[in-house]
Amino acid sequence: MNNYISDMNTDRPLSGKRIGFYTSVVGMGGSEVLVADAMEAASASGAEVICWSEGTAAIRRITSARSQRFQVEHRIWPPSAVVPTTVNEPTPASHAPAPGPARRGVKDSLLALVPFAVKRYLGFRKMATAFRQELISARPDLLFVNVNGSEAVSLAGPAFGVPVVNCYHLSYTHPGGGWLDRIGDHRARRETIRSGQLTVHTSQAVRDQWCHQYKYPVERTCVVYNGVDPPPPADRAATRKALGVPDGQFVFCVPGRLDAMKGHRHLFEALRQCVGRLPPFTLLVCGDGGLRRELEARSRETGLTDRVRFLGWRTDLPMVLQASDAIVLPSVESENLSVAVLEGLMAGIPAVVTAVGGMAEAVRNGESGYVVPPADPVALAAALVRMATDAENNRRMGKAAAADARNRFTRTRMMDEYVGIFREVLGTRGT
Repeated sequence: MNNYISDMNTDRPLSGKRIGFYTSVVGMGGSEVLVADAMEAASASGAEVICWSEGTAAIRRITSARSQRFQVEHRIWPPSAVVPTTVNEPTPASHAPAPGPARRGVKDSLLALVPFAVKRYLGFRKMATAFRQELISARPDLLFVNVNGSEAVSLAGPAFGVPVVNCYHLSYTHPGGGWLDRIGDHRARRETIRSGQLTVHTSQAVRDQWCHQYKYPVERTCVVYNGVDPPPPADRAATRKALGVPDGQFVFCVPGRLDAMKGHRHLFEALRQCVGRLPPFTLLVCGDGGLRRELEARSRETGLTDRVRFLGWRTDLPMVLQASDAIVLPSVESENLSVAVLEGLMAGIPAVVTAVGGMAEAVRNGESGYVVPPADPVALAAALVRMATDAENNRRMGKAAAADARNRFTRTRMMDEYVGIFREVLGTRGT
């Protein structure tokens, strides 16, 4: 990373440009780290960086930790003034009217008849209009949007003459709710993706999904694979001891929040099916979420209690990954190009993943790990057994994983590509 910064300081092709970044994601996740990387790349290339997010968003903590490397002008969005509310402010008690029959105006009565899905879509359009004032105030030369489905701010750019780059870290998922909800969500998503001068996807498979669903031209897209730094050396034995892993055990690590879409239920079923065919093993569950109690109960029911460690969220995940023998990501939907898996591959840890999103592009089946169908415990069990019972093949795949990751998934490469995109959209390439 230091080499990248020093190189960019001698060539600052974005000097004099203001690049705005927007993310609606509040919690900590891989996409937020990657957005911060794109900000850092822009800043190192000479651009002023502005970021719109909620006041408690994790992106603020991430960029604060990097404040010695680059500066960001943070702005809060959305302000409470443009967030639709359904509850009126209470009247002070001293001025409260005498109790009496409730009265509703004609306008309120008519609004009550409007379906919620319609109100939600109208709120989406209202948010787009309101964000134009932010563009007038900040006057960015380009707006980079971390798209979490539909983002109203993307629509504001073209209306104000600001080119928009929409970046999709999530794979496509079908809209939920009733038919009117699905129509409104489809329209909002379609308007979002079509607002961009360029759309960035982090895998080819996910790009094809979104382009197919919204008839978006592939020639207006590009694929930028996620990137990570090579991990610092880790004391594998010491980490295993601290985690309570007995000597000689094969260690699987499953990183990710404990949510149904991450497929932990299928992993536990796969382990139940193949536990007799596996050597002594430990499963490290790194993450937390609403399914934790259910998964803990399932581990007891299937007799896996002594083999499973629920570690919760880990700030030292790269260390845990390096103490493992294999990574498992059994996602069933809403996956693209997992940063945790890339970190593991970079450290020479092979992976077992499902063919969801771009994971089959990250893991070369049979070379750096195994790719199995989603929601298929039988196929997953077979891959786990192959991984844990063939030590020589596991070492071979680990070496291949590290070599491939250092060729395709470096952070330096990713940041260079983002700078190239900014230059292309701004028309500064070659100037």
